[in-house]
Amino acid sequence: MPRSLRVMASGMILRDEPDHRRLRILVEQAFARRSLEQMQSRIEEMADELIQEMREKHRRTGQPVDLMADYAQRFPIAVIAELLGLPEADRPKFAMWA
Repeated sequence: MPRSLRVMASGMILRDEPDHRRLRILVEQAFARRSLEQMQSRIEEMADELIQEMREKHRRTGQPVDLMADYAQRFPIAVIAELLGLPEADRPKFAMWA
């Protein structure tokens, strides 16, 4: 399991100092403005992919899509996983922990 995924699994957000600070240092570079700017086109692509999935789901079922379940909950988790460099295979686990 990648180090960044182990950090999230260990409950970084729930930790107190000094553990929180130590764990935060491991992931803060991924969330820096420069990293986000470098990822902008990929983030936009991920948003487009989710929108396309919703369109396809609507075409297949004829039912309205659930914006919360199909986009709003999935998008931030997908972006964070991408920023942390998590392999596709580990992302379902990461989503469960989120």
